[in-house]
Amino acid sequence: MAAREAFGPRRRRMAGKDSARRTPGIIRAAAGAERDQRHLSSRAGVDVATKRQVETKLRQLIKRLDQADHEVRGSLTESLPEARIIEVVITDLGNSYWTELTGGRMDGLHEGSPRQAEIRVRVSSDHLVELVDGKKSMFSAYLAGQVGIEASFSDLLRLRKLA
Repeated sequence: MAAREAFGPRRRRMAGKDSARRTPGIIRAAAGAERDQRHLSSRAGVDVATKRQVETKLRQLIKRLDQADHEVRGSLTESLPEARIIEVVITDLGNSYWTELTGGRMDGLHEGSPRQAEIRVRVSSDHLVELVDGKKSMFSAYLAGQVGIEASFSDLLRLRKLA
């Protein structure tokens, strides 16, 4: 047991170093070098981001994509050429947010569930913060089961470009 405790923290730090070397997807490319260190609130001994922090991060992502260079928006438009309603479900807070993605731009942030979402992303608040801050890639979070994506097969194939 002592050996596990000794190696546990080192593995976590090493994983953090590896994630910084990955080729950025659209979310990480839009984030650039900006790193926003937010304090997390504690709920039942587990750190989770607050509703306010989640909303701030989602608005930050929308703003970054809006301000991103033509190449980033062009790649997003090429990946998803038709308008799509994207819903983000924050699993640990029980909140949902949505936006419409058209032409590589997101049209504001709306609280609640849309009538119909073509793409639904399920993620915990703290993982969302890490994704938007560029500390974690969407692809690795998806493979680790930290992000769930519900979409048509064709949209899933197109979304692979965003990871």
